[in-house]
Amino acid sequence: MVEISTLNHGMRIVTDTMPHIETVSLGVWVNVGAKNESKELNGASHFLEHMAFKGTHTRSARQIADEIESLGGYLNAYTSRENTAYYVKMLKNDVEKGFEILCDILFNSAFSVEEFEKERTVILQELYQTIDTPDDIVFDYFHEAAFGNTSFGRSILGTEETIKSFTAPMIQGYMRKNYSCDKMILSVSGNINPLEIKELCENYFQKDINTPHLPQEKIVYQAADFRKNKKLEQAHMLLGFEGFASSAKDYYPSVILSTILGGGMSSRLFQEVREKRGLVYSIFASSAAFQETGIFSVYASSGEETAGEVMPVICDTLLGALGKIGEDELRKAKNQLKSSLMMAMESSSARAESRAMQLIHFNKILSLEELKSKIDAVDLESISVVLKNMLASKPTFTALGPIDRIESYDHIVKRLAL
Repeated sequence: MVEISTLNHGMRIVTDTMPHIETVSLGVWVNVGAKNESKELNGASHFLEHMAFKGTHTRSARQIADEIESLGGYLNAYTSRENTAYYVKMLKNDVEKGFEILCDILFNSAFSVEEFEKERTVILQELYQTIDTPDDIVFDYFHEAAFGNTSFGRSILGTEETIKSFTAPMIQGYMRKNYSCDKMILSVSGNINPLEIKELCENYFQKDINTPHLPQEKIVYQAADFRKNKKLEQAHMLLGFEGFASSAKDYYPSVILSTILGGGMSSRLFQEVREKRGLVYSIFASSAAFQETGIFSVYASSGEETAGEVMPVICDTLLGALGKIGEDELRKAKNQLKSSLMMAMESSSARAESRAMQLIHFNKILSLEELKSKIDAVDLESISVVLKNMLASKPTFTALGPIDRIESYDHIVKRLAL
């Protein structure tokens, strides 16, 4: 059973009761991320997320970790382009401790200079690790190419320059300007008593934080080509198009299309590029949705000798799917998506995150039956329209590694011409 309520200061609470399990997952999802940052503050959301764990006015960083882990619990956080999440999973009898610590790290962080400097080094190491991970950093390059020098195109981690420039007062100021209670959702899933959860919310999350809603940069997708020659064993390629926001009518057809094209071992791209031709180890398609836009992309990696053969096959496979997808493929893709939804419903942490993100994106909770009906409503015509419209637009392409054999952007565009 899912219930939604709102505290006096605007924080929304969503509870999802799962009486058959022994754990509880709870977290605060803040509708603030890299999209809220200026160029000078690029990486501030991520730095702020790290500082939440580095000590409060009542607990040291070690005490925060010890208190959760001594109970067998798990505490973590993440930053995305649109959101920042702080969450904990623990046994049902320890849920109040989870509330207490989440409240403490969110509203009572100490921002000590010593911890700030240590964490700067840690975040720089995270940045360097990402740069050294080609199948990770190529997606950052793609976002920068597709959205340019804007908050939506810049890296979530920031740059070496911005990370080194941050001071504790800068990050605290960023938090004061952006972290408002009406931008926060507290989501709790698991073996809970909703009345008890509401009481805990009122006890621990009554600090009233209100900030003005600052104007955001307009998100504008652009077709672009970015390539970086680097000494690697494989070339990493990402071909993409502007996709769809989570609320767009074409979002579900695009998700099903990505499943058919590259969503598993039986998908068209996997079978054609890997199984039939042996050109890659990894290849997949995805349809990522944000609040205002989306990205439909195909990723592949291949050795230097075979890298030039991959994109022609990908382009031919995309074109070959136009008007040629059958009912069996559609049914299989729908079954894949529905089964993944139902499997996720067995996890308290997945449900807590799903409920929070639904409130952020749709301002309501969608039941499993509603989600399944949206998937079932997709037909072959809607998939064909999505694919045709994408192919009629210019793509964004990024490549990293030994890329000399990969054909030019203009050749790729010509291959995709209808």
